Amino acid sequence: MGSRRGGNRIVTVIAYKAFLYLILLLVLRVVEEVVVGLIHRRTATVALAESERSQALHDSTLSSALRLAPGQSNAAMKIV
Repeated sequence: MGSRRGGNRIVTVIAYKAFLYLILLLVLRVVEEVVVGLIHRRTATVALAESERSQALHDSTLSSALRLAPGQSNAAMKIV
């Protein structure tokens, strides 16, 4: 079959590539927010600040929903 050129373990290679994709996604998200802000005639800093505020709201809503989920599932199981 094939031979491995480097001495790196497959786990290390996968972790490295996953980290690179994470960085790429973060950069592309910032670029997207800046472009959307410019389309709506806002400066880049205002667009990024609004994105940060909406993300914080989304995170708090999600965490609230996750805290309620176990209680709701228990209530649903009692009905059945």
